[in-house]
Amino acid sequence: MSDLKNSFGIRPYPRVAHYATGWAGCRTFDEIYADLTPNLNRLLRYYGNADIDIPDLVAHAFMRLWIDLSADITLLAGVDKGGAEAALEPYQSADFPQGVSPRGLSRRPRYAQWRPR
Repeated sequence: MSDLKNSFGIRPYPRVAHYATGWAGCRTFDEIYADLTPNLNRLLRYYGNADIDIPDLVAHAFMRLWIDLSADITLLAGVDKGGAEAALEPYQSADFPQGVSPRGLSRRPRYAQWRPR
């Protein structure tokens, strides 16, 4: 039976899905999670999120990424780690009005919204 599989080039379906990334080739979701989590934690702290909220924000961000990757497995193929982190914004503008976060008004406005007086 194994000769039959090899002669037709049939390969078994992989048990773990692999996604194309622009920074490291094909990766599993666990490897993508391990690659992006440290920088995401740093960015969430930089933007003034409370330490107690960070695990929930990270979980929400990766849930959104999982849903988007399930719909399009080549989503991360053309981006580097920085572009992938931009896709991990936990709360997109469609979820909340401009300048509002789930906990009320955001502490720091986004750079594009900020205007000097």
